[in-house]
Amino acid sequence: MKHIPTFESFLNESDMTRQYDGFIVLDREVNKNYKFKYVKGTKNTEVENQAIAKLQKETGAGRHVFMVNGLIKKGEWDATNAEIL
Repeated sequence: MKHIPTFESFLNESDMTRQYDGFIVLDREVNKNYKFKYVKGTKNTEVENQAIAKLQKETGAGRHVFMVNGLIKKGEWDATNAEIL
C-alpha cells in the first residue's frame, strides 16, 4: 500500500513555496510585470487567481488582460525586476 498517495501529498503538490518565492503576472495591455509571493499551504492557482483579482480591482481592466508570466525561484525575489502591488 506504499504506492497509494496520501491526502497530504495531494495538498502539498500544489504548494509552490518549496521551490519558488513567487510569480510574475503580466498586464498585456500596458506590458507591465507585477510580482506576488506564493502563500505556504495554499494552492498555487488560488494565490494566482487572488493576485489577478487584485490587479483587476486596482487597474479596472478585465481578466483577459492578465496572465501568469513566470515564476520567481527561491532567493531571487529581490533580483526580479517587477513591480510589487
